[in-house]
Amino acid sequence: MTLEERSRATKPRLDFSDEARPLLTDFRIHALETIYESARKELGDLLIQAYVSVYYDHHEPVPPILVLGIVADIDGKRFGEVVDVLVDSIATERMLWSEAEKADYRKSIHCELVPLDV
Repeated sequence: MTLEERSRATKPRLDFSDEARPLLTDFRIHALETIYESARKELGDLLIQAYVSVYYDHHEPVPPILVLGIVADIDGKRFGEVVDVLVDSIATERMLWSEAEKADYRKSIHCELVPLDV
């Protein structure tokens, strides 16, 4: 295994919880991976973990939401910069989506950036 292959193997990958898997569609996977790849490029070695879990609102009759959690070794200042990059990447990608895909994204996907240095 080359140094580059080892480096790629040790970088955090996007993990899907067992609970999230039944909610995935091709579009949702694409949207989640778009956000993850933007975070990975922006954060580099500061990206600690990326995972997709499910949130249920037990007080409202709404479908479950896929939550992309991105854990990074960053502080509050860097947090804002990374959020801006993630928002820009989705805004750019959104231009290619149908109205149905945009509606699906709004109701089904949420992203949380978790800075370790607060």
